[in-house]
Amino acid sequence: MVGWFRAGAAEDATDGIASACAEVTRRVMQLLTTEGLPAASVFVVGFGQGGEVGLRLAATLPLRLGGYVGLFGDGMPVAEKKGLTFEVPVAICVPESAVVETTTADVFRVLPRDDFSRQLDHAVAWLRPRLAGTPPAAPPQRRRGRVSWRIEASDNDATTAYFVVPPGCEGLLGRFPIICCGASFALQARAPGLVATTFYSPTPAATAEAIALRIGRRFCDPAAAEGAAHVCPIT
Repeated sequence: MVGWFRAGAAEDATDGIASACAEVTRRVMQLLTTEGLPAASVFVVGFGQGGEVGLRLAATLPLRLGGYVGLFGDGMPVAEKKGLTFEVPVAICVPESAVVETTTADVFRVLPRDDFSRQLDHAVAWLRPRLAGTPPAAPPQRRRGRVSWRIEASDNDATTAYFVVPPGCEGLLGRFPIICCGASFALQARAPGLVATTFYSPTPAATAEAIALRIGRRFCDPAAAEGAAHVCPIT
């Protein structure tokens, strides 16, 4: 794959990384929605500029994936080298002389003569137990109408819930609120294949699951889905 930007060209890097992040996000959402994969079993691995894109996703993608690995054979090209923080598992493989300051990522350094082969060894060793610990994906046909979700705390004791949906349906879902648990929940598009809503609830996980069930019913035929005749179908 050709590079997304010219090394050392900041203006190209900004647009190139943004474009690449959007494309990788689209592919990730496609895996989650069409293949039925749980988010925890998806890992993003990139080399050079691909590693740069992976680190940006690790810091910004609201959906929590299994982890990210960045391989930098000649050092990190554009990413900030100080104060890197992530809330998801991240491994960074760099030459011994590279400057990387982070307290939230696993950093592996190799001698120049070892370079990429040793970086791959570290990456595989880091990935293996995490891949082994993820549950097997359910067959896609068994996940019809199933919507994956995650929650995170927001300001003022609120909760934001994120829901994985088929890319292209975000706008349709946002046109009508979800009615459940005695409340109305407005959905907002956050990324291709990702919508979110913020709410107050003493049991946020139960509320998010109830919203996910209602979203899932919108992708089913109301006539064939018990209890779904009152919701707006998305076709």
